[in-house]
Amino acid sequence: MLTEGNQVYAFGWNKNGRLGTGKKGPLTALEPILISSLTAEMKIGSLYANLGMSIALTEDGKAYSWGNGSFGGTGHGDDEDQWEPKLIEALNDQEIIQASIGANFGHALTKKGRIYSWGQGRSGQLGRPYEKKGVEGPTVIEGVENIVSIGSGNNHSFATDQNGVLFAWGQGKRGVLGTGSEENVLEPKAVDGLKGVKIISVTGSFGHSGAVSKDGQLFTWGSSQHGKLGYDYSG
Repeated sequence: MLTEGNQVYAFGWNKNGRLGTGKKGPLTALEPILISSLTAEMKIGSLYANLGMSIALTEDGKAYSWGNGSFGGTGHGDDEDQWEPKLIEALNDQEIIQASIGANFGHALTKKGRIYSWGQGRSGQLGRPYEKKGVEGPTVIEGVENIVSIGSGNNHSFATDQNGVLFAWGQGKRGVLGTGSEENVLEPKAVDGLKGVKIISVTGSFGHSGAVSKDGQLFTWGSSQHGKLGYDYSG
């Protein structure tokens, strides 16, 4: 939780350091507690959290992460849990304007419109060739430029470029990529079903995804279980 005074608070379960308050803090915080290492002087501008990991971006584009380090998910080049916010050194020479987090992987969008990815990539989550041995640190995704927005689900991700073209990659189970298939996609691929539609925002979850167009239309796809898609689908 980010306050107007640029202070960051966390609450909930502190497993793997996901609260960012250090090992000496409570295992469960029933009320918001201050993350003291993220000082007001750092001028945190945005926060991202998902599946045991968090990222804070400063107003000048520095990225700090903490939480579950499995598969290098925090972006620090190792698989150690990070109990307090730590600067992602591999992104220090970039101005980061947005981040997204999935299951043990992350993405960062630079002001120049390039995407960096890191962590678990066995199903194409990183959008680039994946070395199955060792830990994947932040590396740029080639082939996509002029990106203005990114988003991630548990095991898949999206990006939109300056023309509103939507790209998808990662695990295709339940049709979450919108490609009309459940096949994994290893590199960013334009979603043909939204060709000609200018997408301005996109998000993903465990079994479904959604996007908003410039003219205010909402599109959803993936698993319709429990009414997730917002319409009656019997196909």
